[in-house]
Amino acid sequence: MAETKKITAQEIRSRILSAKDAKTEKLEIEEWNVTVWIHSLKYGERNRLLLKSGLGTKTTGELDVDQINNFIMSLVVATTRDEDGNKVFTKDDIKELETRNSETIDRIATIATRLSGLGAEGRAQIKGRFQRG
Repeated sequence: MAETKKITAQEIRSRILSAKDAKTEKLEIEEWNVTVWIHSLKYGERNRLLLKSGLGTKTTGELDVDQINNFIMSLVVATTRDEDGNKVFTKDDIKELETRNSETIDRIATIATRLSGLGAEGRAQIKGRFQRG
């Protein structure tokens, strides 16, 4: 019987912290005649984005349109990259991005949402923060 080597806590830590675990999805945007790569958010990025947009706090009211817009625009800026992983947009581009086709922006945001753990389950958790009760 072959003896298996135990992995130490330090080895586990090293493997985890050096893992390349980001998710990426290629998106061809015909309307803009470009191909972009949508990257998942890192855990801290996602939480800062939620807090900055106002979606990360409990409230007893309804979702605010400005909060949703801020979240979507910030998500698009944070996750849209070129083939080498460089960010395509900065926060200074948000006003201009707001003038683009909403369906196209929604496509980017939908992919980014899914890749970043904010898919149906994540959206349900976020929505739960805004339920009265």
